[in-house]
This record gives sequence, structure tokens and C-alpha cells, in this order.
Amino acid sequence: MLLAFSAKAEDLYAGGSLSFWRNSTDKQTTISILPEIGIHLDSKWALGTTIGYTHTETGSDDNKYITNAFQIGPYARYTYFTYEKVSLFCDGGFNISTGKGRFHGESGDAMTAWSIGFKPGVAFNVNKKFGVVAHFGFLGYEGVNDGAKEAGYKEGFGLRFSGDAMSLGFYYNF
Repeated sequence: MLLAFSAKAEDLYAGGSLSFWRNSTDKQTTISILPEIGIHLDSKWALGTTIGYTHTETGSDDNKYITNAFQIGPYARYTYFTYEKVSLFCDGGFNISTGKGRFHGESGDAMTAWSIGFKPGVAFNVNKKFGVVAHFGFLGYEGVNDGAKEAGYKEGFGLRFSGDAMSLGFYYNF
């Protein structure tokens, strides 16, 4: 098994995304760190996962709700179009996020949010080793428990092409 993995080491990629967002209307600040690792199975298919952390603060100093969540999101990526340095793909997978909230220093209920669905994207390969990837939308289902609802997460299903369904990441191909 080690020999098989070593033979595919050149097909590994690593990268991820980092985001910071401040919504002044809701007085909400969100910071996310999402490292990612994957392997190209062939020119069309790849398997990967994101593993990361999200910190959110909502409200003013005297009325602040803080959440910290760990998340993991395995996926299968299918590249359906490639032209020179640009590729179009779709990731199919699921994501689970779990953590706790705090209000006035008091610990809240455990929160769990999950999603399953598809995320279309575009990749631009700057060269053989370095690339930029953008996801732009989501088609699927998102579920939450009561603790996550209390923290402001919402459940639902459908097709979303809003700004909060977009992400930008950088990748290094080994």
C-alpha cells in the first residue's frame, strides 16, 4: 500500500482558503481557515477534503454571541472541461461542522451543521505547480441541530448563487 501511495505522490495537491468577513448590519465578524488536501486519480477525477476552523462573533461588546466550530468536508471532484490553463469542475460531497457557542461567557448548547450537495468551480493553473480555484454556488441540502439554530445557522435546500456561496483558494501540486 505504501508503494502504491508513493507512486501517486506526484498527483497530490495541497492548499486551501482563508476568509475574513465583517457584516456591519448584523455586527458579525467571521474568520475561517480551511486547509485542503487531495489526490488526482486521473485527468478527470480527484478526491480531497477540507479540514478547518471557523470563528464567528455576532452583536456588540455588551451583547456578544461567539461560536467556534471545527469542520471537515470530503469531496469527489469531476473536471468536465479543460482548455489550456483553465478547467471547469464540480465537487460533490458533504460537510460537517461542530462546535459550541458562548453568550456573556456562558457556554451554549453543542452545535452541529451539515450539508450534502454539489459546488461548481473553475481552476486556473498558473503553472504546473501552482493554481487558483474558485467555487461559485451550491446545490444541495443544509441541516442543523437546535444548538446551531441558536447560533444563527439555518437549514434548507435548493440552488444558491449568492456571495456567501463563493470561495477562492490557492493550490500547490506536488
